Amino acid sequence: MEITVSRSTVKQPEKIVGPTVTIINTDETITQEKDEQGNKYTLYSYTQYRFDLGEVELIQIGSLPSGAEWDEVLRSIEREYLYALAEKYTAKYRDDVADPDKLALWIAFKAAVRATVSQKTYPAKVTYPTRPE
Repeated sequence: MEITVSRSTVKQPEKIVGPTVTIINTDETITQEKDEQGNKYTLYSYTQYRFDLGEVELIQIGSLPSGAEWDEVLRSIEREYLYALAEKYTAKYRDDVADPDKLALWIAFKAAVRATVSQKTYPAKVTYPTRPE
């Protein structure tokens, strides 16, 4: 995983997924600048995350690549995966196999995952709720 802070006159896409890397650009700051001739142009400043193949999948299950540290962006990747998992099971127990008890467990799980951003050690360390069986 490589993280760089970049500045560009071209707005970068938020996420690009390809066969070898995933790039996520965040923290975009937009400023108006002037060149030597006084012409105005827009300058974008952002942080770019480049992941090697398989690294995003590891982050989704809570494992960081060597040398990386948890930050807001990496936690959001992990959280989005847990949200999607909860959505899959809430749909299953609401639509396919009506089971109100299991449905309630998965709804509570998703709410507890959402609440992890309030933990004092977030984003460096997060304690996630136990996934329902």
